Amino acid sequence: MTQPLAIFPASSAQPKFSTELALTLLGPSTAMAQLWSQMRRLAPHVRTVLLTGESDCGQEAVARVLLDLSPHPHRNFIAITAADAEDRLLRPSALHLLSVDTFLFLPDLQRFSPAAQEGLLRLLRTRRSRPLTVVACVNEDPRSLVSLAALSPELAELFGTVRIAVPSLRQRPEDLPMLITHMLSVRAGETAGTMPGLTEDFLRAAMAHPWSGNLAELARTVKALVSGPRVPAELRAADLHRVLAGINSRPVESSPSARMVSLDTVVQEHILAVLRACHGNKLRAAEVLGISRSTLYRMLDSAAGSTPLSIAS
Repeated sequence: MTQPLAIFPASSAQPKFSTELALTLLGPSTAMAQLWSQMRRLAPHVRTVLLTGESDCGQEAVARVLLDLSPHPHRNFIAITAADAEDRLLRPSALHLLSVDTFLFLPDLQRFSPAAQEGLLRLLRTRRSRPLTVVACVNEDPRSLVSLAALSPELAELFGTVRIAVPSLRQRPEDLPMLITHMLSVRAGETAGTMPGLTEDFLRAAMAHPWSGNLAELARTVKALVSGPRVPAELRAADLHRVLAGINSRPVESSPSARMVSLDTVVQEHILAVLRACHGNKLRAAEVLGISRSTLYRMLDSAAGSTPLSIAS
């Protein structure tokens, strides 16, 4: 069993947390100080929270810290993704989530099918005074998602009261020395290897890199830096540039695992992706999709309802 970790956010006394993920929220940056302040203020009271921001910025860590800081930190932490949302939320067994003390985490709410969103709404309407807290994540403005029919207006309103913006790594470069040191330490412990030092030019290069993949990209990079038969005693900027060039040049997987979602859901996601690429211009999106504008409107009306999006003939 993982032992609680002592965490030292920039502003306060020492809290303790039960998850290693909390360490991804460490650092001296103003962005992290503001995030910790907001989490401390909200955790004792809120029951519905919307996390906004880019993917892989530490959303699950934020959710778990909110649970640890809540009055009931021993509740069951249950994550439901878009891939299993219909199975988890549309069956009668979904009410089991209300029969136990549950903390629900939804990492990709904007990808939930309309049917899954309706199932979530039913669960939240049934919740009443039961101890169910829900933390959901979106990576776009909820109003844009509503206009694109990717998020129901009811859910947008329900989750619109309390929002927490999770900063990307680009917004917290001052935290990178601490994050990289921690990841190197963990890697050294896993491999029984020696932890290399970090030169000033390495840290400058790390803080200048955009890290568009956020924590996932950082973790892959740190792993690659200390892989191989000979790990240097000190990591330099040249080492970082070499590893990043290798990671960014890797080909995309040609045969990804099939997602266990309905064809209607796949069609809906493709339509929404085209709409985003067209900046919400429905006429242009209809041209790209090869359908009439009236057909596109019917598809969007269907997506906004309680049944999955279907292809109009």
